Amino acid sequence: MDLLVVTGVDPALVDRAMMSLSWDSPRAVAVRHRIDPESQQLTRVVSHAGGILEHEGIALEHACISCALRKDVVPTLERLARDGQWATAVVALPTSTEAVQLDTVLASDLRLARRLRRRTTVAVLGAEHLGADLLSAVPLRDRRWHTGPDDERGTGETLNAPDRVRRRRRPRPGPEP
Repeated sequence: MDLLVVTGVDPALVDRAMMSLSWDSPRAVAVRHRIDPESQQLTRVVSHAGGILEHEGIALEHACISCALRKDVVPTLERLARDGQWATAVVALPTSTEAVQLDTVLASDLRLARRLRRRTTVAVLGAEHLGADLLSAVPLRDRRWHTGPDDERGTGETLNAPDRVRRRRRPRPGPEP
């Protein structure tokens, strides 16, 4: 199953992008995960053009992004891929999750990598305060965009995270040592 991954820090913008992409993709299922930093609960919503298929709360021992990926995001995607009904999953990761975190999980398991293929990532940014947000040290917590009680990341740090994903470059041909 192909994965179209949506990331960002503003849940409303992420939801809009996810819905737009899922409507434009034939045989698509939309998978949205959110972490409530106060209750330490992960919420999963799975839907398609016909409506909501699942809406569940999952209690996490530690509501961090890596636990959410391991405990529910990846198992849900694997289950939907096994079902065979969906060609594409539009995946809205928990707020402020870097797509590379999902890639790391998929790359560590060949069985998963054969079944789930990330085709693209959309990093959603708001245009109104884009420049200020990219340079901002304002904590995600101040905007209620954090993922847990110990999430001290800043808005700019998180928005710039897609730049951390680097492609391997082939070494330039040069003289032999």
